[in-house]
Amino acid sequence: MSFYAVVLIAFGLCVDSFAVAASCGMSTKTHLWKQAMRVAVCFTIFHVGMTLIGWEIGTELRQFIREVDHWIAFALLTIIGMKMIVEAWGGCRKEQSLNTISLRRLCAMAMATSIDALAVGAGFAFLPVHILQVTLVIGVVTLFATSMGVLIGRFVGCLFEEVIAVLGGVALIGIGLKILLEHLLRAT
Repeated sequence: MSFYAVVLIAFGLCVDSFAVAASCGMSTKTHLWKQAMRVAVCFTIFHVGMTLIGWEIGTELRQFIREVDHWIAFALLTIIGMKMIVEAWGGCRKEQSLNTISLRRLCAMAMATSIDALAVGAGFAFLPVHILQVTLVIGVVTLFATSMGVLIGRFVGCLFEEVIAVLGGVALIGIGLKILLEHLLRAT
């Protein structure tokens, strides 16, 4: 898998986190940089952790489903991408101010937005990737995207949230289709 595909997957994975971070940024009135880092670090830890857990689960199952692994990767990325596109139509999501959100609630939001990383991590187990490099990219992209989400959310609000979510979903579907087509073309 190319570096660019991994970066696109990482951006696709952190679209939900970006949206939640942006909604948090909309209600942050003080200590903007501190809040941005607080959100970014928490979300990054969960995205990286869930990707590794998913990869480990997928690695354990790989020997049983090797014949259909490309279909699984395609299905997981397509389902996640479609979910993101459908959720984008839900409009702007406002969260409570970070000044009143406990660490427990912040972790709950991070976990909720990183469930997709668990599924993608399982899909990575069936692809020729170096998981530590992939999780490093996912971590850096998530850290950047969520910190920017808080900052942008503070100044822009929900203006572009739907467009970003749709683009992320389309990117994941495209990568899933690419994986499937590459495998099918190699098999013929």
